[in-house]
Amino acid sequence: KENANFYYTKAYKLGREKLDASHPTLLGLGLNYAVFLYEVAKESEKACQISKATFDAAIADLQQLDDQNYKDSTLIMRLLRDNL
Repeated sequence: KENANFYYTKAYKLGREKLDASHPTLLGLGLNYAVFLYEVAKESEKACQISKATFDAAIADLQQLDDQNYKDSTLIMRLLRDNL
């Protein structure tokens, strides 16, 4: 459990540095990290913070996506929103 949290934190930070906020890979990572925090680590407040931060950053960045990434990103964003 501690190892998973460590690597999710590290991956999420790296993803936010290297990928656009609306990139499907980063959105998927944010979603998975939030689910891990909620379901496994039992940190519901932090899970909501990750979901909200990921969703809010992506909203501002959607215009630069191509059609395929737009579809993927908006689907993942719906899941993030539903988790809030």
